[in-house]
Amino acid sequence: MFLPLAGLVLFSCIVAEPSAPAAASPAAPQVAAVATLPASFEKHQTTDRFGRTITFYMRAPLDGTGDLPIVLFVGGSGAQSVWQQIKDKAVLSYGASVLAGEARGKARLMMVERPGVEFLGAGERPGSAMGASAEFRAEHTLERWAEANRAALDAALKLPGVDASRILVCGHSEGGLVACRVAALEPRVTNVASAAGGGASQLFDLMLLARNGEFCQGGTGEECVQNLLNGWREVLQDPQSADKLWLGHPYRRWSSFLASSPMEELDQTKAKIYIAQGTADRAVSVSSFDVLYAHLLSRGRDVTGKRIDGADHSFNRKNEDGSPVDGWTELWKDVIAWFIAKNAQQPAPG
Repeated sequence: MFLPLAGLVLFSCIVAEPSAPAAASPAAPQVAAVATLPASFEKHQTTDRFGRTITFYMRAPLDGTGDLPIVLFVGGSGAQSVWQQIKDKAVLSYGASVLAGEARGKARLMMVERPGVEFLGAGERPGSAMGASAEFRAEHTLERWAEANRAALDAALKLPGVDASRILVCGHSEGGLVACRVAALEPRVTNVASAAGGGASQLFDLMLLARNGEFCQGGTGEECVQNLLNGWREVLQDPQSADKLWLGHPYRRWSSFLASSPMEELDQTKAKIYIAQGTADRAVSVSSFDVLYAHLLSRGRDVTGKRIDGADHSFNRKNEDGSPVDGWTELWKDVIAWFIAKNAQQPAPG
């Protein structure tokens, strides 16, 4: 997830990445045993176009369900593993356990391990690259992270028990933009969902948030914006640096993610779209959501937009009596229901 002071997350590259030789098409990935992995999940590996070994995890087939569609979930920012250690067990990170529960028996959830992050690994500060490996800092750009997810999805579609005609790619925060890029890269994706993933470039979000006092230790709103832009100008002086950090992330990451937007990426896909945003989010501006929603509607896209009053970055909020609402669970339950309904078989005419 994204923490306001650790750096938000999302967008494509100012300096083009060097091209890499195309890797040979891999055979169907093999299941690799991991002692502490839950029996309900399998570990797979494949190779992407950069020649990297990409590890992904996918829910094992359930007896009696037949072929199921895929739900690829991309979590928010930071150098955390897909899995975290709870006592002697591996538990899904990034709030993905909710999706696993909602999708059970309806779809097969999959997640991809970030290159440079070890199984059960965790950064120094959640949501940031602080304390991350040199490999992660160099690898985590929009282009390379989206390609890792695209390659894993391609490999997953070769596995038994998969309905390749229905594919949802969804993400939260930084993962929202990545999900949009994967949908743009992979024409087989039928549905894409971005939760608190922004709309215009993340620089737009950062400027609005700075004007409202985020990332700022005092001064007027305009002074806060100019201070933020001074930091961005420093990033542009060395945009490929994997060692210099701004707002908790390497310059290399920022120069990549801020050069694109969900708006641009979603224009490149024909997938059905779901977007959601909380009005009390202090990491992504609700105005960015409004811009994206209006843009998609004006182009006649098949888009479902949920603007949730009082919801924070994790979609949690309070009832009128002050009691907490588990908005995270509500959101992903709705996304899975939307995905299934949008792809339900229509009765034959007549």
